[in-house]
Amino acid sequence: MILNKLEIENFRSHKDTTIEFPRGITLIVGKNGAGKSSILEAISFALFGEINTSLDEAIRQPSSSSDIVDKMSVKLTFEHGGKTYVVMRQRRKNKTTVRLTELLDGHIKLISEKVNDVNNEIKAKIGLDKESFKNAVYIKQGEITKLTDATPAERKELVSKLLNIESVAKAYDNMKGVIDDYQKEYEKNTGKLESYTQKQESETKTKSEIETLEKIIKEYEVQLNEYEKLRDENIKIRDELEDKKNKYERVEIELRNTKAHLNEKESLLKDSDERLKEIKHKEELIKKIEVEIKPLPKLKELIELKNARDNDIEHLKNITKSIDDVEKNKKIIEKTRSGHEKYTSLKQQLDIKEKQLSEVQLEVNENSKVKHEIDKLSERCDDIFKTIAGELTGSMKLFDLKKPFPSPALYDEFLLEEKQITQKSIDDITNTINENIAKIRSYESIIKTTQKSLEDLRKVEGKCPICQSEITHEKHAQLQDDYESEISQNKQLIVKLEDTNSKLKCDLKVKQEYLDKLLSVKIDVIKSYDEEYRKSSNEVKEKQKLLPEIEKVEAKFIQMQNDIASIKVEIAELEDVKKSYDVAYGIVANSSSDYEANKLKETQLRSKIEKAKLKTAHLMSEVQVRDNVEVKVQYLESRKDELNTLKGEVTRKDDILNQHEDTLKQINKLKDKYSNYSTEINKLQYDPKEYETINSTCTSYKQKCESLEKILIENRTELRKENEKLTEIKAELKALDELRDENQNLYDYIKLLKEIREIYGKDGIQSDLRRAVRPKIEKRTQKIFDEFGFDYSEVTLDDDYEITITRQSETLTTKQLSGGEKIVIALALRLAIARILSNRNKLLILDEPTIHLDSERKENLLYIIQKTSIVSQMLVITHDEEMESLSDNIIKISKKDAISYIGDDEDESM
Repeated sequence: MILNKLEIENFRSHKDTTIEFPRGITLIVGKNGAGKSSILEAISFALFGEINTSLDEAIRQPSSSSDIVDKMSVKLTFEHGGKTYVVMRQRRKNKTTVRLTELLDGHIKLISEKVNDVNNEIKAKIGLDKESFKNAVYIKQGEITKLTDATPAERKELVSKLLNIESVAKAYDNMKGVIDDYQKEYEKNTGKLESYTQKQESETKTKSEIETLEKIIKEYEVQLNEYEKLRDENIKIRDELEDKKNKYERVEIELRNTKAHLNEKESLLKDSDERLKEIKHKEELIKKIEVEIKPLPKLKELIELKNARDNDIEHLKNITKSIDDVEKNKKIIEKTRSGHEKYTSLKQQLDIKEKQLSEVQLEVNENSKVKHEIDKLSERCDDIFKTIAGELTGSMKLFDLKKPFPSPALYDEFLLEEKQITQKSIDDITNTINENIAKIRSYESIIKTTQKSLEDLRKVEGKCPICQSEITHEKHAQLQDDYESEISQNKQLIVKLEDTNSKLKCDLKVKQEYLDKLLSVKIDVIKSYDEEYRKSSNEVKEKQKLLPEIEKVEAKFIQMQNDIASIKVEIAELEDVKKSYDVAYGIVANSSSDYEANKLKETQLRSKIEKAKLKTAHLMSEVQVRDNVEVKVQYLESRKDELNTLKGEVTRKDDILNQHEDTLKQINKLKDKYSNYSTEINKLQYDPKEYETINSTCTSYKQKCESLEKILIENRTELRKENEKLTEIKAELKALDELRDENQNLYDYIKLLKEIREIYGKDGIQSDLRRAVRPKIEKRTQKIFDEFGFDYSEVTLDDDYEITITRQSETLTTKQLSGGEKIVIALALRLAIARILSNRNKLLILDEPTIHLDSERKENLLYIIQKTSIVSQMLVITHDEEMESLSDNIIKISKKDAISYIGDDEDESM
């Protein structure tokens, strides 16, 4: 498999990144956190659709409100088996889409757009699933020497993991849970089958109850048929009487209604007679009122004359008063003229003085601000000085000093020096503790290994527990003493180191408390207070130089206030004179144009009033009114309204006469109708008592039938329930029969699963697979040695996966190899395992391969990568600048504003 091109959009920290991968070595270089590992994760996501977190967490977060992120996508172009494929996966709104295509001579052939189909196609084409791909292609950080540095047991586990043999172990472990689930189900079913006999007894009892109910129902059905026959005969007789009853009631209702209509019409006839008599009386009253209201027009004229004369008299009074007011106010104007002129002059002087005062007021206000600032700054200086003095005095108690620091600067120097000394002590103690812990773990490991060897020694007699060779009793005892002595010595060393660490931890606690005390001092705050105090003191001195000039302006302001107050007193004394003048002048000015016109109107109104008086006397003599004229007019108006009402009522006389004649005709017709209904009732010969007797008999039979039907329903319901119960019992018995058969099958299946699980155990297929794969690893590793050109004639893995190397007839273990040789062997073993997993794979990915390597191993690794053609394509992820010499194809990954991009930091800033 060869990678061609990777296109990333909004994946992890990559906003829009495109990388082309040539054959040979490609270095992906960048600082930690720049986004290098995200490239490998994107490749894995494109191929297998999975990452180590949820897909939504892999979507890049927007860097600003204008940075819109609505989807995440990864597109990978790769070659395998001579063909080129493109796979693209996209995540948008909790939905993942995928597309796999093949490139054929410039044409695109769609393979699938379904997730499962694409996953299966890729797995089939490259011959690897996600785990196998990771093991065959990808070497993680720090794993380059893991195969050689590990113990045999760890190496065996690591090889099993790389070859996916551990999946067999997982299957062995997982099958126990499956077997336990089936065993629980088997035991649950066995419990259910215990109720089988009880169900059979319940079936027999239910059948007996059903037979009893069927006999009872048959007896009640016979009784019900007899009562229903008697009920139906009586109902027929009742229905005949029911017809007579309905006709009787209908005619009786008509008779009552006719009688009521007749009474109503006779009442209407009587009412119309009364109304005709009343109309005759009203006609006589109309003639009398017409004579009484004849003087009404002249009386109204008399009232109008009186009202007009009263209005003219009132108008005359107002005009006379207006003329008198004008003459009075002219005299007031002459009297107050000199005082008004003096008031106006003083007002003008006051306006000038107040304008000048406002200008000085601005200066006074500004000066007040300056004085307030001086007071405020002085107060702040005092507060700051007290705060600084308090902090410096507090240092005596805090650090057990004989006298306080003279200044914050010296206090700061003391704190800085003490922090550095204390922190160094803490670091030294911490390092010593950690070194002791490492030694303790080393001693514990030795004890554990020695104890195991001791246990193995005790289990065998006369043999070496390691090589199984024959040993004497004395040698056996000596080995046991040596093991016990080594265990005892290491335990003593552990106790000694633990005591040392306990004391060191106490010292560390004291040092840490002292450091916390040093850190608790807010020296930056104290220094800022000191700086503020100096600045404020200088500012107070500068502002105090302005005080003499400020006092002169304040004296001038007070003198101007006194002058203005004197003028205001004089103005207040003339205020009443000014008001009298203004009021009188306003009245005269507003009335001057109307004065002559009012004089003329006064003469005209007096003449008009005299004429109205004469005409009123003439009308009074004609109508000869003794009482109040207005009261008389009101009375005659009411009589006139009464006359109009009476005339309206009299006009309905003809309608009442016509209504009277119609009512007489209707009364005669209703009397004939009443006589006919009475004759029809007599012919029916209906007897209510006979009807009630037969109706009662029908009701009795009906109730007996309903009672029997109710009893039958209850018994039939009970019978249905018993039948349902019987059906349910039969179904349960059938289900238990099926469950018994199923439980037998389950028992057989559990037995089979246990046998299969034994095959997957450590001593089964796992051991067979490890044993079978060892020769392949040896063969592939030797072939890679030959490709590297190294002088190793044979590599061997024993049953415990201990590695031995043959070089020029010399057999060596991994402990006897140099650091560089371990790198060679580790890389060769890893490549051998990769080729076993996929022989056609041409890709290798190394993630930070030089991490945790000493200089010798790093140098050998770089030499191997550079001088040998291990695979057709190699991707190396690193932040180690020494590795840049391996290849001219270097992809530099940088990050700015949380977005990864290809290029240097300097390129981006430019």
